[in-house]
Amino acid sequence: MPASLTGAPAVGPRSTTKHSAVPEPGGRSRQDHLKSIFAKSGTGSRDDLIARLFLDHHAPP
Repeated sequence: MPASLTGAPAVGPRSTTKHSAVPEPGGRSRQDHLKSIFAKSGTGSRDDLIARLFLDHHAPP
């Protein structure tokens, strides 16, 4: 069970290649979904996406 559901602290970087408890159709659905989000936001990684979201919503004008 993921740490976010058990209340345990998350350790280390998250992986998009690890298997989840629930099988996903097509096997690559999570990675394809992330690639779509990155393309729409103009980012190329999770770190870039987090920075973009923070700066767009919390940076002073």
